[in-house]
Amino acid sequence: MRTEFLPNFIFGLSLFMLLSGCETKPDYIGSDLLPSGDNFTVSFDSMEVINGYTRLGDSIIGSNKDLQLLGSMIDPLFGFSRAGYVTQIGSSSSSGGFGPNPKIDSVILTLHFEGFLGESNLSQQVRVYEFMEYIRKDTNYYTNQDITGLYRQPELGHGRMTGGDTLIRIQITEEQFINKFLQAEDSILASTSYIQQFMYGLYITTDDVTTEGGISTIYADAEGTMLRFYYANDTVDSISQDYRIYRNTCQQFNLFSHDYTGYPIEEFLSGTSRNDSLLFIQSMAGVFPEIRFPGFHRWIDSMPVAINQAKLILPVADTNLLQQKSENLPDRLMIYLEQPDGSYSFVYDYAVEPESFGGTYDNISNSYNFTIKVQLQSLAQGNVDNLEMIIRPVNGDETVTRGVLYGWSEDFMKRIRLEITYTRL
Repeated sequence: MRTEFLPNFIFGLSLFMLLSGCETKPDYIGSDLLPSGDNFTVSFDSMEVINGYTRLGDSIIGSNKDLQLLGSMIDPLFGFSRAGYVTQIGSSSSSGGFGPNPKIDSVILTLHFEGFLGESNLSQQVRVYEFMEYIRKDTNYYTNQDITGLYRQPELGHGRMTGGDTLIRIQITEEQFINKFLQAEDSILASTSYIQQFMYGLYITTDDVTTEGGISTIYADAEGTMLRFYYANDTVDSISQDYRIYRNTCQQFNLFSHDYTGYPIEEFLSGTSRNDSLLFIQSMAGVFPEIRFPGFHRWIDSMPVAINQAKLILPVADTNLLQQKSENLPDRLMIYLEQPDGSYSFVYDYAVEPESFGGTYDNISNSYNFTIKVQLQSLAQGNVDNLEMIIRPVNGDETVTRGVLYGWSEDFMKRIRLEITYTRL
């Protein structure tokens, strides 16, 4: 997902400073010439102002993150999702040569995970493969990258991941991989940059689940995350050496995939012409809503106004009815403007005053609310003409969240609402 911030920020800041000078009282320049009573609030319903639909996810950057996701899960509404990842490894203070005539006892890859969402008592099979393409630290890797043919069969080893644990221990048994380390020069094994040139990285994934499943959050810099060799040689009976996975020296990137076939969400992914009653949103580069305001241009052209406040309200659909869990909802959403070239930019209100922009889930109103006053005023003044928005979870590349929003409905409380307080000029 691309974003363009600076031009929009400069324009938005100028516009915000112009409007802010008028906010010591609720009316705007010229309103003192109007009869009293011309200031009022108008609530526009979804039928004439807003429509929306759900889009398939596009690619997002999966590299240079503090956290990685691992696992697979099935949701009764959203279908199947998987998260795997690729990581480099590096040297440590104990890495180097294995000494004379080394004999391997065992090789263990240990992954430390910070959190888990899903069936806590379910054990998933985790598999590790050697990645066969050089990984660059200065390159962005996207979550939809096809790595078919980029990792070597057979697997290096496998282990189990259980939600109630905090460690995944995978025994590496593949001889070609182990011998690569045993036969390497001491200087190579002592250098992170050399290691990453002779062994490009590891691809870590899980088997498909047949029940709910779950996805864990892997923290790369955790003390317990490492590849450890236990061995003996002619001079030492028992010794080990570690190869660490550090965030600042090892490139990592997530790979996400989703399959909606045969699940209820599928019927909402067929096109853009309908004004859907439900809008679906998902982290991990999954589905997301697009909303439009076809009635706003007609309304703004009918009378000159200054906008005092504008609140966009996104109500959350009934979680019980849709077999969803409230704890799976994103903590916060972000809305972006979609540009003609396909890039995304911040809404002006976020650029000039992010602390009052909103987007945090309100469990009292069961909704997400945004302030878009500056954006609408700029459109009313003819400075911009774009008001097509997309909605994404904040930190959607590092979290496991999903939810359903109401779109269009005859029930006023079960549809997206745009509430505008304005002054007629």
